Parts: sequence; structure tokens; C-alpha cells
Amino acid sequence: GIGVGCYLVFKHVLRGTVTLKVFDDGFVIKPFGLTITVLSPPEIENAFARKPQFIVPFQTSFKEKMPIPPEFLRRGYISEEDLNRPKPAAIFSTSWHIDLEKDGPNVFFAGPLWPKFLEHKNLSETHVLLIKYHGRMTFSLETYGHGNNEHIE
Repeated sequence: GIGVGCYLVFKHVLRGTVTLKVFDDGFVIKPFGLTITVLSPPEIENAFARKPQFIVPFQTSFKEKMPIPPEFLRRGYISEEDLNRPKPAAIFSTSWHIDLEKDGPNVFFAGPLWPKFLEHKNLSETHVLLIKYHGRMTFSLETYGHGNNEHIE
């Protein structure tokens, strides 16, 4: 269920439809309950809402490198094979190849393109990042700013 320490993200989709996402205290999406859907099995397989995801309140210190929540890594969404490549990288929006840096069990978005990517997004400490993992080291980013502004890429 939903309890103390959970983070809720409400999003107006269209025609009065609102989605609710619940994230645990480790900032990883929390699976709960049953999903009622009218999508076909292929649509369900590719449904954007079903992708593993996490939220991160943006901090200035993340301009150098940003940690991937440990719970997200523990759940095994990103394979050890991908993380142990000689130069692991994450792809954002098909054109941003961001280095992944490992430090023991911790993994960070880092490298020379990471600060440029964040600068391109014009982020500040008033933003919350919603990062979705699509498999094969491909990610997407939604940013939520002060005043309910939203940018999806």
C-alpha cells in the first residue's frame, strides 16, 4: 500500500484521465494492486507505463554524476552483463550516450556528456526527474518543475 515515505506522481493524460504512480522511499516505482486495462497483449508489452522507472529530486551535485537508486539496481532491471562491459553507457533520446560509472555496488550517470545533457535540459533544484528504463541500456527522461511544468523526451 501507500504509506509514509512514499512519493506520489499524479499526471493528467487526456480527456480527464489521470495516472498515479507511487514510488517507494528508495525512489523506485512501487508495484501494487491490479492494473485494469483495455490494451491488447502487444500493447501491454510495449506500454510506456509498465517500464521500470525511478524519480530523483535534482540536486546541484548531480551535475558531475548522478546515482542510480540502489533499489533499482538490486531489482536487476539493468543486467550485470551490461553493467560490467568495458565502457558501459546509457542512451537517452537516441542521441545522448552517457557513461555509466561503477563504484563498488553503486552506479552513476557520469562522464563528459552528462553535464552537457543536464545543461541542455536546463535543470535546477526545483526539478524532479522521472527516468524510465526501456531495456538495452535505453532510458527516457521526464522533468517536472516548479509550477507543474513538464517536459518529456
